[in-house]
Amino acid sequence: SVSVLRDGERLEFEVPTSPAGGLGIDRVIQWQGALLHTPHFDLAAQRGIGPEGVYISYYAYGSPSSRYGLRATRRIVEIDSKPTPDLDSFLEAVSSKSNGDSVRIQTLALDNQVHVTTLKVDHHYWPTSEFNLVEGEWSREDL
Repeated sequence: SVSVLRDGERLEFEVPTSPAGGLGIDRVIQWQGALLHTPHFDLAAQRGIGPEGVYISYYAYGSPSSRYGLRATRRIVEIDSKPTPDLDSFLEAVSSKSNGDSVRIQTLALDNQVHVTTLKVDHHYWPTSEFNLVEGEWSREDL
């Protein structure tokens, strides 16, 4: 409960809370030089952005992500016009792409501005990997 003083009167309010794990991210996808994960709690708390989409937290300079404009802090919301509300749907959308294929990507910036780009897939130098945090240890699996 929260006590608030308004117009000289003390008011009590019940405020709903949500549990927040202290560890944050426990699953990361490395795809075409970008590190992708579920949008973290801080985005919702600071910017009112929900957990939809795949958050780009980093991209390696010189990678396809860098060359084709996938910038950090954006969220991937569509691959080839298919919605990507989470990591699993994203992986499903890109899993059939072969080396050299083009992928149309729609992203949202922190201010919800839409960006669309087409990326040419390079599996030779930028293979897809998944990292998982299990019992305090990170493990890597090539996809």
